[in-house]
Amino acid sequence: MRGQPTSAEENALLALSDELVAEIKKADTLIINAPMYNFHIPTQLKSYFDFIARPRVTFQYSEKGPEGLLKGKKAVVLAAFGGFHQNQPTDLVTSYMKAILGFVGITDVQFVYVEGIGFGPEAIEKAQVQAKAEIDKIATAL
Repeated sequence: MRGQPTSAEENALLALSDELVAEIKKADTLIINAPMYNFHIPTQLKSYFDFIARPRVTFQYSEKGPEGLLKGKKAVVLAAFGGFHQNQPTDLVTSYMKAILGFVGITDVQFVYVEGIGFGPEAIEKAQVQAKAEIDKIATAL
């Protein structure tokens, strides 16, 4: 949305954005579930970022380029892939998440990958065990 709201619907959307921004400003650490759908994040997560990426609120432009205003926060991204995409050209989730979080000032980002879950129950169990172990390490360090 650009400019001031001109309708009840726009006012409601701005109120939602304000609420989401207040929530993220209050948090020290964000836990984000980012499964891969057709090589990217789900539309609901993209919409969330559209609501929180606001000029002069969560980022600003300067002579040096964009500057994120949500500094000093951490993020843990849980990235779930049906196949094996980590460190591959098909992993657009990791690069997007680093870019959008960095854009608003969150540069301390850790990823937990759950890969190969499209290969059946055994693969799911193995991926979950590995992810839980990684989450435990991260939780201990927080």
